[in-house]
Amino acid sequence: MAQQASFVQEGVDRIQTATDRARERVDEEVQKIQTEFQARRRRVEKQFSSSRKQVKQEFSSRRKSFEKETRKQVKQFRTEIKKNSVVKELQRLQGEVTKQLESTLEALLARFRVASQMDLKRIDRKLTKINQRLKNIEQAKTTHSRTPAVSH
Repeated sequence: MAQQASFVQEGVDRIQTATDRARERVDEEVQKIQTEFQARRRRVEKQFSSSRKQVKQEFSSRRKSFEKETRKQVKQFRTEIKKNSVVKELQRLQGEVTKQLESTLEALLARFRVASQMDLKRIDRKLTKINQRLKNIEQAKTTHSRTPAVSH
């Protein structure tokens, strides 16, 4: 019976040892898989980052190129518009109409005796000067009244 027990015990020990070795190998394989997974993940992240940077640079380059071309076309369009006889005539008429409006407005203001903006600015400057003189006079009076009179 002792032989059977030791035989059974040996079998159990062998199974335990085999199980332990299998666990160790499984743990080693899991560790290898995790290490490989992390390495692949880093490579993918690096590739993604690199691709993202390239896309960003390409987008920026194309945007700048588009802006430059657009500015060039706008400048060319403005140059061509200025050369157009209709535009030149409109600019000339605009100048004439502006002068006529200004003279008509001045005549109306004079007729109704309303001060123009230029007149108001001139009056404002004069009032500012007068206010400054009054302040100076008041300060002089205040300073003069604070100093005690010296009697002889």
